[in-house]
Amino acid sequence: MALLRETAAAAGRACEINAHLCEGAFEAVMAGDVATHDKAVAAGLHSLAATSDVIVLAQASMARVIGAMGAGLPTTVRHERNGPRMAQCV
Repeated sequence: MALLRETAAAAGRACEINAHLCEGAFEAVMAGDVATHDKAVAAGLHSLAATSDVIVLAQASMARVIGAMGAGLPTTVRHERNGPRMAQCV
């Protein structure tokens, strides 16, 4: 979250960051239950999409859920290669 705050500050923009944990998703994927993981992540994305300008995913593995949900979610995946994309979103 520090990177998001720093990027916003450097751009002279205010930002509000709301962290959201998809309960049970990590445990499910660690147990090999990808379907339950993806369902938990999808529910979290739907919940956040209504109130967020951008959703930053903590893990690149969560990105597959976006493809299954269709277009229109304001998301980016937190990864070093996405620094420029994150800067555009802030």
